[in-house]
Amino acid sequence: MKLRGRRYITNEDEDLVGALTCLARVGYGVASPQTFDAILAALDHPLIPSGETFNGPGDCNEGFLRDDALLLLVIIQNTYEHWSLGGPYQWRKALYAVKGGDEDAVVALAITTDNDISPNLCSPGEPAGATNRMRLFMEEQLKHGTMASICAPAYGSFFQEVAAQLAPLCDQFIPR
Repeated sequence: MKLRGRRYITNEDEDLVGALTCLARVGYGVASPQTFDAILAALDHPLIPSGETFNGPGDCNEGFLRDDALLLLVIIQNTYEHWSLGGPYQWRKALYAVKGGDEDAVVALAITTDNDISPNLCSPGEPAGATNRMRLFMEEQLKHGTMASICAPAYGSFFQEVAAQLAPLCDQFIPR
């Protein structure tokens, strides 16, 4: 499915269902794709063995990765990151590789469960559970990774903080 060189749908698209399917396509075909399996598949990373590509000419994600832009990931999930292939180190390497090794060109934010820390908002008064691999990725692997609890009453200040971090990164970014 080709979207006539754009990442949005108009009434000129003959196959609206196909166009929407193409735009929404992430992951590599499992019933409940895991976060980083979906991200790496969207980046055509070889860690995902699907054999499909998503970013080539005519593919659904053509134009998604751009040399003239930061890569910004926004992850919202209410579960732990358990089952994606690889781990936080491999995910970091993959993301930095698609941006030519520029650690300042990759920014990620995650709104997810906080059951792995104490105190937490999702299960107040409960002891911390096993460490969420998402937390390991965001806090120990990425230079620009930020997390918030999905159980927070609001996210406005979280998004404002991330936006404030993005401005200087955009200003200093040099396209490849």
